[in-house]
Amino acid sequence: MSVVGLLLAAGQGRRMGGGKQLLPWPPPDGSGTLIGSAFDHLQVACDEMIVVLGYQQQEVEEALVPRAYISVTADPSREMSASIKLGLVQALASKDCQCIILQPADHPEVSSQTLVALISEACQNNVAVTPCYQGRNGHPIAIPRSLAQTIVDSEIPTGLSNWFRLNALSRKMIDVHDATVVVDIDTIEDVERIIASKNMSR
Repeated sequence: MSVVGLLLAAGQGRRMGGGKQLLPWPPPDGSGTLIGSAFDHLQVACDEMIVVLGYQQQEVEEALVPRAYISVTADPSREMSASIKLGLVQALASKDCQCIILQPADHPEVSSQTLVALISEACQNNVAVTPCYQGRNGHPIAIPRSLAQTIVDSEIPTGLSNWFRLNALSRKMIDVHDATVVVDIDTIEDVERIIASKNMSR
């Protein structure tokens, strides 16, 4: 079985003021980048990586050196659903692909144990699997090959989350003891909260 990691990094990051993927990470030392962290955490459970690029594509590609991946270019002005479809099409081009792990680049960390649990559950039950931490749904989401094809063939103008609400039997939630699945970096305030949390834990 081959697992493909699909990282979504085409957006403009308007709420962050642009260039979110290049944000120094982890805070507060900033030894890498947000997208680099997301890539590295996702890659540990994947046989192949796909990155959907768009806004500041050249700069993001430079931040990902020397990592190996297949790049797909999306229009950064379009909704995330367009990036999702482009990425899924590329993943499905691999005949060995049996499961796709979909992760937005602004979710910079996830444990390997969580990834293994998501992949196992998705493949055994042929449904998409979302992690849930203390009642909050998070990322990434594991999507088996057959369901990925269904999503590609569907209209998802209001986003993938809403598509799953309308197709409830296609998705399953599993509880995980991994707070990183709900760490979503959209604003500077999000970063400041993480820094404050790290300082308190010292």
